[in-house]
Amino acid sequence: MTKSVYHEKNKPKLKTTKTKSGIRNVIIPDVLPDKIPSGKPDDYLFSVDGSRPLSYSEYQRQWDR
Repeated sequence: MTKSVYHEKNKPKLKTTKTKSGIRNVIIPDVLPDKIPSGKPDDYLFSVDGSRPLSYSEYQRQWDR
């Protein structure tokens, strides 16, 4: 992961991490890959359509569920 998402008002924005230590490898448990929808390598996992990150209100709606 080399980018992070933040929100300006409701719009998602991407930025690079502040330092190299902010770049992380995310370990996925063996049971999880079958649950992740297939898509292109650049698709967003937490997205409405895979093409863009969630807006703040979309994120909040999903979290509240």
